[in-house]
Amino acid sequence: MDNRMAWILAGIFGAIVLVVIVWVVFFPSPTAPTHRTLARGRMDFQKPRHPLTHVMPAAPAGDGDAGDDYHQAIALLKERWDGVVAACRGNGALSPGDRKLLEEIHAHLAAGAGKREMTYAFRYTPQEFVIDYSATEAGDFQDLANVPVRLYEHHLAAGKDSYGQAEKVLFDLLVMGHHMVAERARLETVLTGAELQREACTRLRTLYGSQHWSRPDKGGKAQEYSLGLEGLLNVYAVLRREVIWTFQPDVVAGDVFNLVENHPDRCIRVEATLALGPIKLAAGGRGNKRYTRKLIDRQLARSDPLERAAARAAAALDAEGLNRLMNPPQ
Repeated sequence: MDNRMAWILAGIFGAIVLVVIVWVVFFPSPTAPTHRTLARGRMDFQKPRHPLTHVMPAAPAGDGDAGDDYHQAIALLKERWDGVVAACRGNGALSPGDRKLLEEIHAHLAAGAGKREMTYAFRYTPQEFVIDYSATEAGDFQDLANVPVRLYEHHLAAGKDSYGQAEKVLFDLLVMGHHMVAERARLETVLTGAELQREACTRLRTLYGSQHWSRPDKGGKAQEYSLGLEGLLNVYAVLRREVIWTFQPDVVAGDVFNLVENHPDRCIRVEATLALGPIKLAAGGRGNKRYTRKLIDRQLARSDPLERAAARAAAALDAEGLNRLMNPPQ
């Protein structure tokens, strides 16, 4: 009886070991996440620490979509590009013609800055991601920001009576940056929006510290708002640089999987989903390859159109596309 029981137990143990071996061989685990996403704050939804009302008298409350106004401003900027470039070369008072040109563009920006919300991605951008996957709209907004900055310099040079107008164009820039962050569409656009907010705050501090309009309390608020952007800028820049676009698939695969599955911010999930394409092609190990396919399929079924489009791009990426992605033309 004892020998029979021993043989039975040995058989059960052997079967368990065999099942484990088969599972490990045929269904290997994917790479686990590392400190790159497990470090404090890396998986948090990063946002400005302070509301707009920390700097401005009131937050924008207008109805409608600010994206429509910003698109009109960008279209007019591109149409009159050479004139805008010439007008923005200086840093003092503008000529009447240059001022009129910039104010016509800024009128659309200001209209957008008066509205509560903005949607821009996939309304005024292509609805598919193409190599090199850059968010060209971020550059468009960056170019547009030169208009309020140059108008601010003009009003600052004009003297104390124009300081209120200088403040207003910087508030408009601050709100445009806020809209870019709040949409949470593309990581590049979010980071650019935060940088534009920081630039607006820097110039507001200069304005509030000027000899004839000294307002140290408001300057301090602008500085606090700017410092409150550091968490978002630092954490998201690290995720982009050290995880999403390192082109080291074997090193970061587990962290990219973690971002796709668990990060609460859409702009991070979109970017990480795009990174599944290089991992699909270049990561070693059947576990990583199998899990990459699983995540792409899961993202293809998401309700969010940006995440679905990112998954389509990842699924479509081939060796030639990967080479172009890793070696962009100079």
